[in-house]
Amino acid sequence: MKLDRLIKNLQGYKKKYGNLDIVYASDDECNRIESVKFDPTPMKKGKDGYYDTETKKPTHICVN
Repeated sequence: MKLDRLIKNLQGYKKKYGNLDIVYASDDECNRIESVKFDPTPMKKGKDGYYDTETKKPTHICVN
């Protein structure tokens, strides 16, 4: 998913339901649900598969 799709979906939910708290699940079956506590972080995925937050050209956004 790209950032513009996520933003559009979130804006639609806010308009319909109001300013709700944000949570995340550890998997798609919601076996563990936690609150989102931090602002989204731009990151760059390296060739080794690890993500680096010290980047001027991010490739991904992490929500928690």
